[in-house]
Amino acid sequence: MPIHDQLPSTTFLDPKVLAAIGNLELLARTVVDGFLHGVHRAARLGLSMEFAQHRQYMPGDDIRKVDWRVYGRTDRFYVKEYEAETNASVMLLLDISPSMTYSSGGVSKLDYGRFLAASLAWFSARQRDRVGLVLFDQNIVEALVRTSADVDPTSGGKRLAELAETLGRALNLNDYQVQTLRTGALLHDVGKLGVRKEVICKPGPLTDEEYEEVRLHPLIGERMCAPLHLSRELGQIIRHHHERWDGGGYVDGLTKVEIPLLARVISVVDAFDAMTITRPYRDALSPEEALSRLKAGAGSQWDPEVIEVFLNHHVDEQQLAA
Repeated sequence: MPIHDQLPSTTFLDPKVLAAIGNLELLARTVVDGFLHGVHRAARLGLSMEFAQHRQYMPGDDIRKVDWRVYGRTDRFYVKEYEAETNASVMLLLDISPSMTYSSGGVSKLDYGRFLAASLAWFSARQRDRVGLVLFDQNIVEALVRTSADVDPTSGGKRLAELAETLGRALNLNDYQVQTLRTGALLHDVGKLGVRKEVICKPGPLTDEEYEEVRLHPLIGERMCAPLHLSRELGQIIRHHHERWDGGGYVDGLTKVEIPLLARVISVVDAFDAMTITRPYRDALSPEEALSRLKAGAGSQWDPEVIEVFLNHHVDEQQLAA
């Protein structure tokens, strides 16, 4: 029986793969904890940024390790040792949320990510580096959403996620884009955690200062989620969901198709959801009135094509009335 057939099912790298990548090296371009840049090979004694210490040459030492510059200054033979800077700490972050189930050619994003993480971990372990694995799943997203809802109880949450999925499918987006819309709908306002609750829940009009504070929440949310290494598309939703089609939005003043598509979709469903629920400073609008306002803002505040699909698609009545 071939060796790789005897391996447990949890083994990601069989001997054929290891044989193919065995001569490769894991190189770090930057020494993160210092100020040096260049190649790093993390063997016990090997190439590094600079040596930790010298020791006197002993018979049997590899002559290639002699520091000839020191010999030129002292007329003594010293060997360079690389023990302080040779080891790196490698932390791998693997997204195992539902968005990773998207597949192409029979291989899912999760399959690809697991294989890549296993390869990098194998390289690191072989080079005697410390290696760790952190898993990012939907529980992290849900925890952020629950915390955000404590600050702003009117946040759309799952209601908004379902509406975003409905519109995404009406726009014929692929499964990955639809799942990203669902997650983006849950996370888009997470930056409100960085805004004072008395401002978020104020029962009257905001002052100019308070309004400017609220306008910061997309940037705050982007920075909060940066350590999670979310997908680029999710980051775009968080940062750009308050842009306007005419360029009058925030935070970057993007216009028309400069605004990422998924952010334009979230902008529409978020506006509809916000108009049809009661806020501290106003009563809820009827679904019909909200749809009328969306139609009036097509081409100025919102993408006219997205609005057209939203208006023409037969949205479930329960969603409209939620």
